[in-house]
Amino acid sequence: MKPEIINITSREGPLEIIGGRYDSALLLNGELIQFTYLREIGSTWRYQVARGIRENEFIGEKKFRNFVKYGYLNNDTLSDQFSYILKLLSAGKYQIEITALKQEIGSLDIKEEFDDHYCFDSYGGMEEVLETQSAYNEAIIQSYVGLINQGQEPIVILLKTHRSQNTFLIDGHHKFAAYKRLKESARCLLITKLNSQKIDKTKGLGYLEKYNSNTEYRNRFLDRI
Repeated sequence: MKPEIINITSREGPLEIIGGRYDSALLLNGELIQFTYLREIGSTWRYQVARGIRENEFIGEKKFRNFVKYGYLNNDTLSDQFSYILKLLSAGKYQIEITALKQEIGSLDIKEEFDDHYCFDSYGGMEEVLETQSAYNEAIIQSYVGLINQGQEPIVILLKTHRSQNTFLIDGHHKFAAYKRLKESARCLLITKLNSQKIDKTKGLGYLEKYNSNTEYRNRFLDRI
């Protein structure tokens, strides 16, 4: 299916993404979920302030869960088929498309033992998706392994800003893990915000200071501005 461009103008959904090529912030109901930036672009060191969310904090509609579980698409537009998820987005211009993540693309995990925001520094390469969910259930992963082996193509939902090095996995953590176990490319709905607000000095430092990042990381962020 061809990519589609949509404009959301009449509402402010609970899920907002801002940022540029090297830094991104993901907010849910105005609360920061993740703020990440590449602090050393050449060596791809990535710094994150993160909090894991639970599935029921984001996707609450059973009908939509079943739809992306089995991945049955029809001839309707993507915006019609994925209307539930699009209603959760804040105002802006987006591109949506069905794509496949190369098998070698990994993920940067959120630590399950942390309930609140925490900061961490990781070397993982630019070709990664950034997870937002911390809890995993092995039985659910195995159920998706079974579906994929039966020929189903569950859909993982990704969100990023235009030309960004940061891509957030907002729904489908168990599906993504199942694809990785089978060493197969993950089928995805990629949502790209095309007119994203930049993270300026004031906003970025506010995120870092609120969650007790040290001076080195604040300086690294300022180097990117």
